[in-house]
This record gives sequence, C-alpha cells and structure tokens, in this order.
Amino acid sequence: MVLMIRRHSVVQVEEAECEFLLIHGADDLSVRPVAATYIPDRLEGHGKNNYRVLLYPGAGHIIEPPHSPHYYGTYMAMYSKCRKNMANI
Repeated sequence: MVLMIRRHSVVQVEEAECEFLLIHGADDLSVRPVAATYIPDRLEGHGKNNYRVLLYPGAGHIIEPPHSPHYYGTYMAMYSKCRKNMANI
C-alpha cells in the first residue's frame, strides 16, 4: 500500500502532553482502520503511551453519540431510505 502524507497535515503528536482518545469504525470505507495505528505508533516511537484506541466493529466513518444532532450526510441517507420504503406502502 502506498501512503501519501501531506506534510502540512501532519500533527506533531509526540510534542503533546495531553491524553489521546482515538475512536475508529472497523468498517470505515473512507479512512481504513489501519489508520488508527498511525498515531499510537508515532507516540510509542517517542516513548509515550498517553493514548487509548477504541475500534468499533460494524461502525463506519461517522460515529455519533446517541440523541445528538445527526451529521447531515447520515440524516440524508436515512431520510432517503425511509422515503423509498414509505413509497412502497
């Protein structure tokens, strides 16, 4: 696999003093789940372990908290599907 990284988009995580919570959907088609390993690998390479990775099986690219305002793309996909189903009733 060839990985293209834009230098200006790389965050210098090894300089951060905060804790990192990395949440990734295992079925994400936009950003492959292997990407969840890049930050931990970089942190560990600098002797840090200030992170936690949560990989959710069955989850895609958008992970939303329950009862929150939904992401527009998620809402539209759901709305379109419901509309098609209602038309068949």
